[in-house]
Amino acid sequence: GKRMQCDFLVHRVFNLLPGASAIRVSLRCSNKTIETKYFTVEAGEVEFNQTLKLITTIYSSSSKVVDPKTVELLIKESRGGRETLHAQVAVNIADFVPERPMTRRNIPPFKVGMRKGTRELPTHMHLSVNTRWLA
Repeated sequence: GKRMQCDFLVHRVFNLLPGASAIRVSLRCSNKTIETKYFTVEAGEVEFNQTLKLITTIYSSSSKVVDPKTVELLIKESRGGRETLHAQVAVNIADFVPERPMTRRNIPPFKVGMRKGTRELPTHMHLSVNTRWLA
């Protein structure tokens, strides 16, 4: 496998379900978890502008095809001193791999719809992703 740095820039989260007062974004990949601090929800949204940096190993079963690798982005909510899951989305970081060795790739901002279990939510996350191969 090859090592890749993957920076997730979480711009904002919007259309949060009513009742959420403070949330954070948590990124989960294999056995690693990286989190933002808590931010206050205003009018159903949060401006984060936070970067979650992940260093991970990418595998290829052939020279042309990169094996899928799932990263979960979770919105966690603080309620009465307890943390609960508000929403989640899974993204395949194989989609963001730089084309050539020793290069980087910047994915412009895009929106992802969130869900809770099997239920689709109106909640969306606006993020961009920057990747680069590590030697």
